[in-house]
Amino acid sequence: MPKQIAKEIESLYVKLYNRISMIKFGEKLPSYRQLLQEYECSRQVLNKTLQKLQADGVIIIEDRIGIFANLKNNDYQKKIIFSHADWVCEHIKYFSRELENQLKKQGNYIFMELPYAPDAIDSLPDKLKNSNADLILLDLENFDCSTIGKLESIMDKIIFFESSPMLHKINAIDLQPFFSGMMAAQHLIELGHREIALIASEPRLFPNKEKIYGFLDYLKLHGVKPKIIDCKIKSGFAAASFTADFMDNYVKNNPIDFTACFALSNSSALEVIKVLRANNIRVPEDVSVIGCSGENYDLSQEVELSSISYNYEKIIEVTAKNIELFFRTGRCGTTRIPPILIQNSSTTKYVKKELV
Repeated sequence: MPKQIAKEIESLYVKLYNRISMIKFGEKLPSYRQLLQEYECSRQVLNKTLQKLQADGVIIIEDRIGIFANLKNNDYQKKIIFSHADWVCEHIKYFSRELENQLKKQGNYIFMELPYAPDAIDSLPDKLKNSNADLILLDLENFDCSTIGKLESIMDKIIFFESSPMLHKINAIDLQPFFSGMMAAQHLIELGHREIALIASEPRLFPNKEKIYGFLDYLKLHGVKPKIIDCKIKSGFAAASFTADFMDNYVKNNPIDFTACFALSNSSALEVIKVLRANNIRVPEDVSVIGCSGENYDLSQEVELSSISYNYEKIIEVTAKNIELFFRTGRCGTTRIPPILIQNSSTTKYVKKELV
């Protein structure tokens, strides 16, 4: 068997094994066709993987009926689901990969991702309830009362991640998105900017709303009324490219009457910089730009981006320790990890232009 195929089979085996570990004994898996689509693999790879899973007693395949989980609970291995929006950004991908690697070192955890579509979030609570997970790490994009109410019966095994509802005695690792917005506003004001724009470059779900509120509240506190440029982004998929198209049209048809702006993600901030420069607006000499969220972006860009980011090594370390504490005591409480300012060359002090 070619080495590449063998690696693909091994990788798919681990993914399916972890998935089966999260569901109840005897539960039916998705159809063969659905598995092909979901894992984007060849028929040869899926066939070989299913054969190996069946030979190892992990599944039972019944012709013309379906594939069924045959893996009984292993009390030694704790099962963890990380559930997040299916338009996952780079910093969530990085966090998930590194946390899984960290947990693998300990040997007694099974880790699996469960993405969900934010516009179909109503079905998520039932999926989580029906899982066989011992712990759910939940990056919830919308904290409406209905969703929280549906999660009530499993709240004792949830650790909210990134942002958290203001509820009593919950478990959470809160990255303080409200504070992120405040830090971006503080940075621009400290540089002397008073004509400031908010580029609403991401969908208006909970973490992004918190960034917006923090940014606007801090500006209001300092007597600054910002210009709000709403890019009308409805989905996280390709948000940066949609922002680029919107901003290009905006710049061509509106005066740039601000000296600094804040975009809700780093990828969108970089697109804003490209658009401004393409329209002969200098960054940062004419307009300072700051991003947020901590996506991995290319530092070889002509302008290195100022950003509100996070210490991801610390986040992963704290999360792993909180998971251990959760399994040892039954809860871990709320840990808040503040964002950090990374100041690069896309922001600079405001210098008033002299009229000639």
